Amino acid sequence: MSGTSRLVRCGLLVAFSLVLYVIEGLIPVPFIVPGAKLGLANIITVVAIALLGPRDAFIIVTVRTFLASLLTGNLTSFWFSLSGAILSTSVMSLAYTRFGEAFSIAGISILGGIFHNIGQLFVASLVVGTYGIYSYLPLLLVAGTCTGYFVGLAASFIIRTMQVNPLFRLHMQESYQAGGRGENSAARNAAHQATAGQVAK
Repeated sequence: MSGTSRLVRCGLLVAFSLVLYVIEGLIPVPFIVPGAKLGLANIITVVAIALLGPRDAFIIVTVRTFLASLLTGNLTSFWFSLSGAILSTSVMSLAYTRFGEAFSIAGISILGGIFHNIGQLFVASLVVGTYGIYSYLPLLLVAGTCTGYFVGLAASFIIRTMQVNPLFRLHMQESYQAGGRGENSAARNAAHQATAGQVAK
């Protein structure tokens, strides 16, 4: 994939994730558990892992988290958000690349939702200096499972739509060829085939 194409694609996904982040902020929070969120921006994270790979997904997540903190003016939440985002992206990337046959996209997203909350809870326990905050863990696990499933369904729809779009497939093929990464291209194409199976589960 050429550098320009990759930069544009990552930039667009960062923009989409920021829009979803802002929209989520306008929705009344139905959860009574501190830190629990719908996590609409994570839809883009799952899509990025499946279509672009873990490396670009980490870049998108980090930039989105930083810009979202700037937009809200709440930089103290940056580390909470970043810890959850990095941990969840790591777990989802591992599940997708190593155990893709065992998990559907929705299953991978559920793992992300759960570990996102665990990451935030871990940092919160360090900040407040007490492990009593882990009493929220069972409720956060339930919330992460529900929101992760919803995020996974939305991501599956987007991935399925993109993969059957002939213009997208042609663009991806040309991008990889322009990048001169024949082996990586073949591996990525294989991963895309695997993703098609995961989406279909």
